[in-house]
Amino acid sequence: MKKKILCLALCALMIVASLVGCGEKDRDKLMNQIGEETSKGAVTLTMYILADSKVSAEQELLVENAVNEIVDAYKIKLDLKYFTEDEYYTTLEKNLARMKTYYGNKEHLGKETEAPVYTDINGLPSRYYPPVEDFQVDLFYFSGYDKYLQYKNAEYLADFETELINSASGLKGNISSIFYQNVKTINGQYDMMPVNAAVGEYTYMLVNKNILKSTQYAPEQIVSPTSDECADLLAMVKKFYPDYAPFYSSEGVLAFDDVKFFGTDANGAASNDFSILAGTYNSAWTSGATNAYPVMSGINATEDNGNGTVVEQIERLKGYEINGYYGEADSKKPFAVGYVKGGLEVLDQYGEDYEITVIDTPTLTTEAFYENVIAISSQNKSLSSSARILAELYTNEKLINILAHGIEGENYVWTNSNVLDKNDNPYRVIEKQTKDERYVYDINPARIGNLAAVYPTVEDDPARSERILAQNADAKLDLLFGYSLIGAGQDLAPMEKITADSKAAYDKIIAAKTEAELDAAIAEMNAMLESAEAKAALENIGAYYLKWLTEKGIVAAA
Repeated sequence: MKKKILCLALCALMIVASLVGCGEKDRDKLMNQIGEETSKGAVTLTMYILADSKVSAEQELLVENAVNEIVDAYKIKLDLKYFTEDEYYTTLEKNLARMKTYYGNKEHLGKETEAPVYTDINGLPSRYYPPVEDFQVDLFYFSGYDKYLQYKNAEYLADFETELINSASGLKGNISSIFYQNVKTINGQYDMMPVNAAVGEYTYMLVNKNILKSTQYAPEQIVSPTSDECADLLAMVKKFYPDYAPFYSSEGVLAFDDVKFFGTDANGAASNDFSILAGTYNSAWTSGATNAYPVMSGINATEDNGNGTVVEQIERLKGYEINGYYGEADSKKPFAVGYVKGGLEVLDQYGEDYEITVIDTPTLTTEAFYENVIAISSQNKSLSSSARILAELYTNEKLINILAHGIEGENYVWTNSNVLDKNDNPYRVIEKQTKDERYVYDINPARIGNLAAVYPTVEDDPARSERILAQNADAKLDLLFGYSLIGAGQDLAPMEKITADSKAAYDKIIAAKTEAELDAAIAEMNAMLESAEAKAALENIGAYYLKWLTEKGIVAAA
């Protein structure tokens, strides 16, 4: 903004100097002409932001002014719209619907508009940005596949594929390819963009280095918590190494390996929560291959993945618990074998004392793909300008951090982390501050665009940006990526009943303290598989799942 004003002022002064002797009206006319010329193509856009707490008018103005100093270079002015969760979606959806009616009925045509003003209070040229309607929506955030389908079916989403090679061309190089490349694959068009955040988690097997030396086991032998080799080693540790807890799992007692569960959540979406309807697979199998996909079956079925059926895994894992194998990560007694999920920080945390094997890389699920999304309204004021701002949300570090954290010196200050980078220098992090209650700025940065470009706070992993880039480079698509029951047109009542009953069965398994109690819980689940609901779900949802696999070309059409 300051550069723009300076350029216009210098231009105006040069012209004024050349007009010495001319009348005041001539000078005013020329100032207006300059202002009018620089205002050509200028557009005002709105951006809807979900805030964790109310943003005051004073704080909003601070952020808007800082943002507009940046985007003015593109002849764009952003009108930021902050709403807390209790009002965000209600307001957004009301305004999206209002816009569709407003432009669909051509209410905007012939409407009286304010006269543009091309000079400032000093009479110097100034870029004019036209006002927008109170209900205008250009860029907005949303979360969830159900929301995506709702907005797509209502025709609220703009397809901006053309702009990805024009005004938004820089976006592709600043978002992980696993996100960018799959937008059109799953949606059929570029009508949203996932926030660039870390994909999933690694799955690690950890074996204590001293235990390996003492037992002559090799790390590559212990690649599943339910394998025979792992069970034998744990039994040996329990019997001969009292200074060690045999086993630790970051995932609790039932750390299932290579199992897909089939159920539904409260929104009618497909769920991977525990269910008596399940299928086993092998994470090493190649996505897209026919044998890579789990068959929707029951907890006693196996696809010979080497880890056993669901029931066999339950019996082994609960057996570890019943026999006192489990320890805690923060216990003074170290664990011998660990099953841990997490990011690359796990290597730093355990690497000194444990041999670590990655048994599964981060996986992008459908749910995670739609967890945090930025979109452009189909009734936007300018698609090219909206796409330009979308690209800036992934490429412009300064803009991203103003939107995520506010203003340096007002909303945060820089400080050193106690974590060192690869050059043994402390990572720089920010510490949030509020000098005045009017200037509280509480925004989840995962809702802005590119989390890899967001400054970490003192509470965050200071190496977050590096880890996101490295982790996402290793990420793969979930085998059932794109599979959903939302909008499937299926009777979900049987599946909902099975999901609820499965949760109750799971709770009984967790509560079992003896082999007899465990056997009773498993017998109850086996009886559930014979229920009318289970048979209906397997028949109807199973057929829908097979149809989905057929449409993907995974299995041949019958």
